[in-house]
Amino acid sequence: MSDPARSSTGARVLGVAQLAAGSVLLAAPTRMAVLAAGPDGVRVPAWIVRVLGARMAGQGALEAAMPTRAVTVLGLAADGLHAASMFALAAAQPRYRRVGVIAALPATVAAIRGAQIVRGGDA
Repeated sequence: MSDPARSSTGARVLGVAQLAAGSVLLAAPTRMAVLAAGPDGVRVPAWIVRVLGARMAGQGALEAAMPTRAVTVLGLAADGLHAASMFALAAAQPRYRRVGVIAALPATVAAIRGAQIVRGGDA
């Protein structure tokens, strides 16, 4: 049986993590783009990194402020769609493979964690 208090704590922690990650992208978009591209990779424009950071920070703020099942489901859907689109980009565009995978991994982890929280497995 799921404990609503534990689930809301897990959702709040997930939201704070999303907010922190998004804030880093917003604060240093060019630096994050350079790190994601690697030494020989194609750099994503800073404005794209900012848009992703704003989405993550906004989602995280909402999840932290309103750690409900419905908000967690919406967040895991957003993260799942983001992960899927980035893995598709990585597969379809070899020059963006590294950036796509790097963008997809935290979204995948967040979607899995959100699914665990929604299912009540907030261990």
